[in-house]
Amino acid sequence: MKKEKKQIEFEKYTFKEKLLISCLTGFTVSFVLCLFGPIDIYANNMQEFAFTFKDMALPVFLLFVGVAVGVAALLMCFQRFILNIISSLPLSLIVASIIEGIINRSPKIISGDVAEASDREYYIMIITYVVCIFGFAFLSICVTEKWKNVVVFLCVLLVGMNGASLVSDFINKDLIHDNSINCDYVLSKDGLDSVSGKENIIYILFDRFDNEYVDSVKEKYPDFFDDLEGFTYFDSAVSTYTRTFPAVPFMISGNEYKAETSAFDYLASTYQNSDFLKDLKDNGYKIDIYADRYYEYNDAKAFEGIADNVSKVTSYKANKKKIVEYLFKLSIARTVKVFLTQIMYVNANYGLATKLSTLECEGEVYHDNDAWLSDYYKDTKLTADASDKTFTFIYMHGSHTPHILDENGDYSEDATDISQTIGSFKTVKLYLEYLKELGVYDNSTIIISGDHGIPITEDSPLHEETDKGVTTAIMIKPKKADNKKLIIVKDAKIKSDKNYGKSALDIKENESRTRIFYQSVFDVDHHKLGLNKYEIKGDAHDINNWNLTEEIRSDYTWY
Repeated sequence: MKKEKKQIEFEKYTFKEKLLISCLTGFTVSFVLCLFGPIDIYANNMQEFAFTFKDMALPVFLLFVGVAVGVAALLMCFQRFILNIISSLPLSLIVASIIEGIINRSPKIISGDVAEASDREYYIMIITYVVCIFGFAFLSICVTEKWKNVVVFLCVLLVGMNGASLVSDFINKDLIHDNSINCDYVLSKDGLDSVSGKENIIYILFDRFDNEYVDSVKEKYPDFFDDLEGFTYFDSAVSTYTRTFPAVPFMISGNEYKAETSAFDYLASTYQNSDFLKDLKDNGYKIDIYADRYYEYNDAKAFEGIADNVSKVTSYKANKKKIVEYLFKLSIARTVKVFLTQIMYVNANYGLATKLSTLECEGEVYHDNDAWLSDYYKDTKLTADASDKTFTFIYMHGSHTPHILDENGDYSEDATDISQTIGSFKTVKLYLEYLKELGVYDNSTIIISGDHGIPITEDSPLHEETDKGVTTAIMIKPKKADNKKLIIVKDAKIKSDKNYGKSALDIKENESRTRIFYQSVFDVDHHKLGLNKYEIKGDAHDINNWNLTEEIRSDYTWY
């Protein structure tokens, strides 16, 4: 007799069982990624986004419904064995992100950089995701008959946890009623093509202009900076802060920020209370400030009566499709961070004010887009206006990520930190050439500097994480550039009762002096801002010369 071959048959779910697993999984995945994620990200970063909750509410809800139905419909196509494994994958990723966050307890993205996890954090991240993915898949096979019960438990748990947070966002963040973009005035491009034909103070600021970038450029092109006529370069200089906020507002206003008030309140008052800007106005200076929203100002009404390029907002339009796409990608990246650090990187620095909404004013709103600025000065020469004296502050994206420029200053998807620095600096050189053509270069005080160097760590003291200090490139050209030593403010012959301190040009090499540095510190648990105050004596490159003197912890949100 022939033996009958036994065939392995997998039991099938009933229609109701398939529907239960498919619908619960689809609802939960979509709830976490498409509804809770975008709303929670917005709720905790409202000041950072140039759009309102009303702009995103309906599109986010439609995305949630669409993805939930789509995932459920897809899962309905499979039977028990395959359905169990496939449904385990998205649930395992969500659980893994929660566990990894509890273990590592450190922000994986703060300033738009690719996640700079330590080796320990990275390995923990990898192990957590691998264990959860394979563990859940194995569980779904081992408890085949009971998997639907596991799905019910997990989905109720995840929706409950995230739902509670979502309710908290609505109660505590006032999302529904906060429907204003909180901006009636902006800084425009007006005057970007002009300077005084008599006397100028020009401050060109590169974001994250660390000395390491200067050294990298010089290594590739040793003579690249040699044609900066009259400039002095300081390679051991230190910025006052580690971030664009509060570094740039401090550099414009001269008023320190020690987290004694919210970032919003500081930005609203610091320019009107600036002795430096007041002295410029009292001494007859026309002031043009070219800076972007959020880190530099919230509403340019703060510059009324100070800057000449303040312009009233005439209309506002939100790109709802891009808003939802942007928030969805960030939500995915927050959940599947081990695989999508590049998505996190690109989308956290995705031109929040320029791509997601548009503010129209009587002129054009200024944004720190170095590709645009490069094209602008290639096509537009400087002209001399009727002012006797002009103070011009130009904020550029500079060496900061994301890198978008090649070495000619043209947009490139293959840009690097070196090409970005060179490309942006060529725009500066072109600007300087135009000053020479107008005959005002010699009579202009020009500063090229960074707002801060490369942040080494933001969740622990510097000296615990590195053996080097954080330095920032500073290049200064005084009027006449005849090697005379002078304070920059006095070089412009400003009369003032305020002592602005010693000029960099007055400081002798190896002179003993104390410098102050505030390191921004991120409170992981509470999303709060902290500052570590350092006193630096001697060579700033040596971390041994950095002395932690005070730890400031605030009740205000990280900015």
